[in-house]
Amino acid sequence: MPYVRRHLAEHAAAGGVLGDRLLSAQFLPYADAERLRAVLAQAQPVDDAVLGLWRQVAHACRWEDPAANADALRFRLAAAGRSADRVAHPGSVWWPHWVRWPVERCEIVARHPGGLWSLDTAVLPHGQVVAVTGGEDGTVRVWDLITGAPVGEPLTGHSARVRAVATAVLADGRVVVVTGSSDSAVRVWDLSTGELLHALRVGALDHGVRCVATATLGDGRVLALIGASLQQEPVRAWDLTTGARVCDASGRHPAGVTALAATRLPDGRTVLVTCCSADRAARVWDVEDGRQIGGPPDLTGETGALYALATTRPRHGQPVAVVGSDDGSVHLIDLMTGERTGRPMIGHDYTVGTADTAVLPDGRHVAVTAGNDGKLRMWDLPTGQGLSAEVTSRTSEVRTVRTTVLSGERTVAVAGNEDGTVRLWDLASLATGSDEQWDGEGDFGIRAVATAVLPTGRAVVLTGHRERVRVWNLTSGALIDDLPAGHVSGISAITTAALPDGRVVAFVCSGFNHSIWLWDLTENRSVGTLTTRHAIGVQFLATALLPDGRTAAVTSGDGSVGVWDPLTGDLMAGPVPGGPLATATLPDGRPVAVVGRFDGTLNLLDPATLDPVADPLRAHSAAVDALRIARLPDGRIVAVSAGEDDLVRVHDLTSGRPVGARVPAHGPDRSLTTVTLPGPDRSLLTVTGGGEGRVRLWDTATGAAVGHPLATDGHVRALLGTERQGVPVVLLGGAGLACLEITLA
Repeated sequence: MPYVRRHLAEHAAAGGVLGDRLLSAQFLPYADAERLRAVLAQAQPVDDAVLGLWRQVAHACRWEDPAANADALRFRLAAAGRSADRVAHPGSVWWPHWVRWPVERCEIVARHPGGLWSLDTAVLPHGQVVAVTGGEDGTVRVWDLITGAPVGEPLTGHSARVRAVATAVLADGRVVVVTGSSDSAVRVWDLSTGELLHALRVGALDHGVRCVATATLGDGRVLALIGASLQQEPVRAWDLTTGARVCDASGRHPAGVTALAATRLPDGRTVLVTCCSADRAARVWDVEDGRQIGGPPDLTGETGALYALATTRPRHGQPVAVVGSDDGSVHLIDLMTGERTGRPMIGHDYTVGTADTAVLPDGRHVAVTAGNDGKLRMWDLPTGQGLSAEVTSRTSEVRTVRTTVLSGERTVAVAGNEDGTVRLWDLASLATGSDEQWDGEGDFGIRAVATAVLPTGRAVVLTGHRERVRVWNLTSGALIDDLPAGHVSGISAITTAALPDGRVVAFVCSGFNHSIWLWDLTENRSVGTLTTRHAIGVQFLATALLPDGRTAAVTSGDGSVGVWDPLTGDLMAGPVPGGPLATATLPDGRPVAVVGRFDGTLNLLDPATLDPVADPLRAHSAAVDALRIARLPDGRIVAVSAGEDDLVRVHDLTSGRPVGARVPAHGPDRSLTTVTLPGPDRSLLTVTGGGEGRVRLWDTATGAAVGHPLATDGHVRALLGTERQGVPVVLLGGAGLACLEITLA
């Protein structure tokens, strides 16, 4: 069986019978993902929708766990509206009832752990095409763009995030990468051996190195060009062979340089193009003497700060620089004169943070741009005509995009996303495709999920994303309504409560607004806003039923907690210090508010007065950033908390004692919930998610890992355990919304 799993695709390709009947939904979870990717790169194209979806989960597939592979593929099939029943494994844990999740046409090749800041591509001496990524974790990693496999060990040495990487080929054929970090260090590595060649002495820089580029001079020397984040310094040039500083490749800038690119002009000069956000100008410099060519193009009034930069020479035209702005526009600059050329290219909604250029197989020159709106767009050069509008990750911004050519003359865009994913887009197919529309959550995804049961008995799900509140049918997953959230934007939390008069009301808050918006779900109308005294916004929200029958809204924002009467808007108690919060009813019937603090403690407070009702619980060694309340099978009420110490802890709210072992949290934007499984023992599980895109299960009582993780794409920002038609389910919020049942053997 292992031999078949590893080599069946190779033999089928050799025999010319590799097709969708072999690469079926039943077989793919068992396949060796790296080997199959390598085979598919050399074989005749297999046009199959299931295989295309598998390419989006193959980076997370593990040889030793085909059940987890099956669950990841099943989730993707359900998101695409295809039958997931064919993907079955006796060890499967995650079973989707419905999935409302976007499906892209890209291939996810790899994921840099902890998040990605920078990316470049290179071709190693033996022809291997790789992506080089710089991460939040301070490491530099190399990935095979065909198989997705890591190449060598991570390159370590930086003590902070790696903000910039750039590759180059030296005169002796060695392929190197230059890495710049927030720690102000610049390092040069041999990509074939992983050897550190140089640690360049660039001096102390405020906020470190922002951008790096490489350039080849007419005499064959290859230079590293270093730009600082904030200082009004020239771009400095270093010889990559000797490690010696050579010259200043530019003059001084009004502020820090936000982007660099270098190229050779037809007259043999090597020029550097720089962007500076302070005066919204792009400048062209002669690298060897540091003199400016022409004047900075006057983009003031037509554009915002400049952040993206790439260079190319279109057919029958002058060499140009492609410049992206924070107002979403893209501009062309003639590198021979330093003047702007053509009209602005309009198509992005937010900052264009990265750009590159490519030549398609039909000879067309194109620019590829991406940014904070999640869109990857392609433009014809030099006409500036938009060729496509593809939406990439809906849960994180595109940090870097680069183009390269893979085997078979396939020209691709390689996108590095903030969530750590490395994604491949086929540029030839984008040039002939239509705009991809997704009426989903986009722009960093769902951040809040709540449920309610209406007086009619219908169970609904409410989701919050930016300024949009949506209501979904919990049973079918059908969209019921888009609520006009009004002035509330950047939604951070939603909760629901049944008021004493029987109305079911949704409470919606924003991290950017000090008001809480109230919506009557029974009559489907707004019932006003509750204005709090939080200076910045309301980040956490819960309700509590007080002993006198009143419903109280407990809010947290700017480090303080308050209690409000939602009917009158009056402040009932507070403010007191605190952060994440939840409310509960103890076994003796007393209501309690549990509030997480920056010092890692959990404070138990009376929700009517915010007076302490017990000693603080020592839960974490760093700030608490997520909190849930749950009931164990033996009746104990517990607080489940996640902290910036990367741990999940469980505490009995009656005794104050910890329950079970410490559980590791995973990645930024940590989310958690609990769910009780059916059966005689009624096991309570803790469900955790985060920036690494996996959802994990833990036994709440013991802290032991349960089952296997579910691999998704992007951040998992919201989790909620509930019941669907009497069956425990987990609602998963991220790029979309999903309802999953958990089954353990």
